[in-house]
Amino acid sequence: MTNLNISNTSNKIIECINNLYSKEKIFIWLSWWSSLDKIYDNLINSFEKIEKEILEKLFFCFLDERIVPIDNDDSNYKSVYKKFFSKLLEKNLIQKNQIINFDIQKNETIKSYSNRIPKIDIALFWVWEDWHIASLFPNHKLLLNEENNYLEILDSPKAPSHRISISKNMINNINYSFIFFIWEKKKVALEKFLDKKIDYHKLPAKLIKNSKNYFLVTDL
Repeated sequence: MTNLNISNTSNKIIECINNLYSKEKIFIWLSWWSSLDKIYDNLINSFEKIEKEILEKLFFCFLDERIVPIDNDDSNYKSVYKKFFSKLLEKNLIQKNQIINFDIQKNETIKSYSNRIPKIDIALFWVWEDWHIASLFPNHKLLLNEENNYLEILDSPKAPSHRISISKNMINNINYSFIFFIWEKKKVALEKFLDKKIDYHKLPAKLIKNSKNYFLVTDL
């Protein structure tokens, strides 16, 4: 584990991207909440420093998605597109085909989405007050699933109830994970995350520790 603050996180993400330059494709998983806005703002500026041949290798997908139309306010795609993708596209730093979203309008299956994302290189995990990450919630049956692909959840404790999410085993193969504890109300979550007596069934955020490398980002 390496601790980072908000100001130097974007530089570390760029460093990780550059470390993967030899790969044919580099897959980056994203999540969203308003407290990540500053991270995305910094990343937009930092992406201008990446060489074009590496930029062309980047593909973006999502840790989880709510099963709603992409123009719905609950859509992670809509939120990240407005805050992040649209700016990269305007600057011609990426092309739209580098964004891999779950397409409910084409009745895409979870299997086909999983097949479009064969591996994950970098992931940005936002931690919620109840300690869930992606759509892996405390004490939920998805935490018992041993598959290595996206999973469907029909009974999410947080609305909307229908979602897809990475499985716990997918986290094991991530090269670089970044986990964010931002704002004062995340103080208890951070303390629990650092408590070795609590396991991932109660605190799914602990699954990040199974990544090959992970970075803890906090303003606390």
